[in-house]
Amino acid sequence: MVDPSTKPRISVARTLESEPPRFTSSAAEHIALRNFGIEAQAELLDSERDQNFRLRSVTGTQYVLKIANAEEEPSAIDFENAVLEHIRTVAPNIPVPRIVASTANENVVIHSFNGVNYLVRCLTWLHGKRVDDVEPTPGLRKQLGMELATLGRALRGLIHPAACKPLLWDIQNLAELTPWIADIEDSSTRALCATFVTSFSENTLPKLAALRSQVIYNDLHGGNVYVNNDSPPKISGIGDFGDTLYGPLICDVAVAAAYQLSMGDDPLDGVIEFVQAYNSITALEREELELLPDLIMARLVASLAIATWRARRFPENRDYIIGDTNLVAEQLKALSQFPTHEATRRLREACGFHDGPDFVANQQSDEELKNRRH
Repeated sequence: MVDPSTKPRISVARTLESEPPRFTSSAAEHIALRNFGIEAQAELLDSERDQNFRLRSVTGTQYVLKIANAEEEPSAIDFENAVLEHIRTVAPNIPVPRIVASTANENVVIHSFNGVNYLVRCLTWLHGKRVDDVEPTPGLRKQLGMELATLGRALRGLIHPAACKPLLWDIQNLAELTPWIADIEDSSTRALCATFVTSFSENTLPKLAALRSQVIYNDLHGGNVYVNNDSPPKISGIGDFGDTLYGPLICDVAVAAAYQLSMGDDPLDGVIEFVQAYNSITALEREELELLPDLIMARLVASLAIATWRARRFPENRDYIIGDTNLVAEQLKALSQFPTHEATRRLREACGFHDGPDFVANQQSDEELKNRRH
C-alpha cells in the first residue's frame, strides 16, 4: 500500500488534496448578505473539493453560494463563469445556473478568513429532483443523451485560456492516478485497474489526439442533472461545471455513458440508448465509437482511484466520497469481460454504421482484444 500522501504529478491534484473550506451555515449567511445583499438561511450541501450552501432568501428565492477551495486557481473560476455566460448567450434554453452579481456588480468576490482568501460566487438555484433519485427509464436516457449533445453544440464555439486546465477527472490523465490505484483494497479490482491503465496509455490514449476536440461538460451524471415533477419527468437543470475543460468530444460521451451502464449479462443496454440519442443531435464518427468502450472503462477506473485516495485522505467525509464505488467496481469487471468487438459493433450500428464482411474479417479476435485489456 502506498503512502496516502502520495499524489500524482499533475498540479491540480492539490485541490483534491487540500482541505475543503470549513465555513458554518451562519458564516455563509453573513457572506451572502454582506457581498450579495441576500438575507437568507443557509444549508450545507455535499461537495467534493469546495463548499456549497443552499440559500433560502426571505423573499422565497433560492440560490447556491459557492466557496471555492483555497487552492483553486482564479483562472479556473473565471473559466467556469465564462462557460455559464456563453451558454446563456448562445443557448438560453439550456437549463443551467445563472450568475448572480454581487452588490459591487462582480461575478466573483474574495472573502478573507484567518489569512486565507476564498473565491466566492452566487448562482441561481436549480429546481427539481436529482436524476439519481428517480427511476431510470429509456425515455430519461434519451433526454440525457440529447441534452448533452445540445450542450456540446453550445460549447463548441467557446474559447478561453483556462480551458486546457490540468484536471485529474480528465480521462486523458488516467495514468497520473497510478499511485492511487495501489490503495484499492480489493485485489482483483486493483489488478484490473492497474493493467487497464497500462493498456489504455499504450493503445487508446495516442488515438485521441486525432479526434474532434472542443470545450466539453465532462461531468454528466445523475447527481448533476435535475428533473421536474412531470410524468414522465423532464430535465429541468444541469449544474456543477467545475470539471468542464477542452478535450475530445467522445470523452464527454464516455463520462456520461459510464453512468448508464446496466447490471446483468448485458452492461450496454442503457449505454446504447444514451449514445443513440446523443447521435441523433450530434453524429458520432466511427473512430470515436471504436474508442468509446475503453473510454468508459477509463472513467470507471478514475472514479475508483480518486475515491479510494480521497476517502483515506479525508476519513470524516468517507461516506460521501466512497458513494457507490462497490457498484462501479462491479460495472468495471462486467464491462471488461464483455467482448470488445461486440460492444463496438453495437455502438456503430446504433449510430447508423453497418459493417461489411471485409471490415469484420479484419477485426482482431475477441481473445486478442481481451488480452489487450488484461
